[in-house]
Amino acid sequence: MSGQSKEVSKLSPEKHDQILAGARDIFIKLGFERASVDLIAEQAGVSKATVYNHFKDKRSLFLECLREFPKAMEKDISAILKNESANVEDILQMIGERFLKFLLAPQMMSIHRLFVSEVLRFPELGRTLFEKGPLVIRKNLADYLHLCHDRGILRIEDPELAAVQFVALCHLDLIIQTELGIIPRPTNEEIRSKVKTAVRFFLRGYRP
Repeated sequence: MSGQSKEVSKLSPEKHDQILAGARDIFIKLGFERASVDLIAEQAGVSKATVYNHFKDKRSLFLECLREFPKAMEKDISAILKNESANVEDILQMIGERFLKFLLAPQMMSIHRLFVSEVLRFPELGRTLFEKGPLVIRKNLADYLHLCHDRGILRIEDPELAAVQFVALCHLDLIIQTELGIIPRPTNEEIRSKVKTAVRFFLRGYRP
């Protein structure tokens, strides 16, 4: 019984998340090549054997770290879109702010730099991150915009294109300028103002 409990503990979701968090810190700091499973285990506060119980090798751990990162944002976006008491302007404002805050978070900036530096080593990474991040958000937003069209709230013939347009309006070159250090990281109030302008412009083009 003791051995069985120990095995369950090793494979617990909490331990899994603990390893991912430690690995993400190490990968961001050192990159894939310099990171080692020993360092990851130490950072996560687990044994090397425990890491291998959860992940086949360093490569699979690296890929899972980056796949997991957008999930919190996707969950938040889905919750916002299910808020039937909010009007379309408020929904778009909340989505735009959540999306920008996610992209501009220091850890996300570091993840993006790590991704760019390792994409040639992991050619499948680009498609995976796109499909699990921006594409999911665009699809969910497009479904919502389609619903708004059916209800006569908006007039949108191509909801998928409209979703892409809205996301682009929210950040434009803000992300690139921030990442390159041309401008400081925007405050929450600046993000709110930026999204408010995007929402106003977007609705001006799609309201009946």
